[in-house]
Amino acid sequence: MLVRHTVPHPSLLPFIETYWCWESEAEPAGRLPRILPSAESEVLLHYRTPLRTMSLDGTVLKLPHAAVAGPQTRPCDLLPGLEGNQPGPVGIIGIRFRPGAFRLFCRLPADGLTDAILPLEEAWGTVSRELLHRLQETPDWQRRTRLLDDALLKLLESRQPARTPVDHALSMLRSVQPDGRPAVRAVCDALAVSERQLERWFLGRVGLPPKRYARLARFQLTLIRLLEPGGTPSGLLPLEYGYYDQAHFLRELRSLAGAPLASFREQPDFLSFFYNTPGASSRNLEWNQNGEGERCHEAVEVQWLDAARDGGHP
Repeated sequence: MLVRHTVPHPSLLPFIETYWCWESEAEPAGRLPRILPSAESEVLLHYRTPLRTMSLDGTVLKLPHAAVAGPQTRPCDLLPGLEGNQPGPVGIIGIRFRPGAFRLFCRLPADGLTDAILPLEEAWGTVSRELLHRLQETPDWQRRTRLLDDALLKLLESRQPARTPVDHALSMLRSVQPDGRPAVRAVCDALAVSERQLERWFLGRVGLPPKRYARLARFQLTLIRLLEPGGTPSGLLPLEYGYYDQAHFLRELRSLAGAPLASFREQPDFLSFFYNTPGASSRNLEWNQNGEGERCHEAVEVQWLDAARDGGHP
């Protein structure tokens, strides 16, 4: 599987973390990774066979060619798309929005996207069809990223978002480390608003209540750090992020991810790519200030786990 990963135009960086791409000429070897709960939204643009998702209860959903996935509070597994009865080749471009940012690029209510994957046309209208068509006709990755930049900058210009108290609350709930991470009440006091008002703001902008957002942010940050090579010993790290002990975090991992920690340590390339952890795909997460205004691009080969190792998908 070829993985590409590139930062967007600097004007988009406050809203978008990365552009990414998965590509294979044939059926991908092994199984695709599990997607974990997250407060981010993703735009998914398939230029080959659309992927499928499978929830933990076994429900399989075929993704639209152009889709938007809102914040997810439950994990799901990814499956290759089908051409007839056979898995087809993978070709997908993703736009990962920062928490609460996708709402600034459309008029859909954020809470309507939570735990949902919708046709992108519901959010962007004909822009989604036009963008997908142009991406399908453009095989070069650098030209594709410029197409994404152009489309998103136009959407952003039409909305002209301004920084709001929600942005401050998002930053406070994610960046402050315990001793400890601020309680929602402390954030409300800092912003001089009630908890009910803050929750209304979060549901309208992020799609999650502030306590749920803080829980997912803490979980994601802890998991990223645990999977970094040569980092803090795993028995101590959860304490830094406000868990009572390692057992507390492992229970949270089972609850939110539906799998033990060891299963994610077997997929370092995936986590390096998907969660921006240090590793194979992190070196291009900077804008290349070489006097020409061109960004860094990187493509890496990733070998997913062999499905036979753990029984594969049903």
